[in-house]
Amino acid sequence: MISLALLKIPVTDLHRARSFYTALFETEPVFHSTEYGWTQFMLGKLPIALYTPGAGGGAGVPGHDLDFQLTSPDLEALKAQILPHAPDAAIHKNADGSQSLEFRDPDGNGLKIMARVDP
Repeated sequence: MISLALLKIPVTDLHRARSFYTALFETEPVFHSTEYGWTQFMLGKLPIALYTPGAGGGAGVPGHDLDFQLTSPDLEALKAQILPHAPDAAIHKNADGSQSLEFRDPDGNGLKIMARVDP
């Protein structure tokens, strides 16, 4: 069986990104290496890594929309928490009945955090 091992986010400034994602995830990284341009968080059992392209973690391009979506049971609380760091944070009602909190990180990477609405 194949399963998800790691999500990676390319960033230009590891220190700035670490501060932003520490506030978003409400947890400290489990690993950080300036030498390798890598900071890693654990969200439950899911590792999420921030990396500086070309420093050992890959060659992604910062400033694009990320190809994954996270989930949170309370988008309003999460919006209030991240708004000082992401002033563009807004909750959207989607055509399928879901809601999403959408914003950009300091590098311009678009993030989407989903919450389902009970019918």
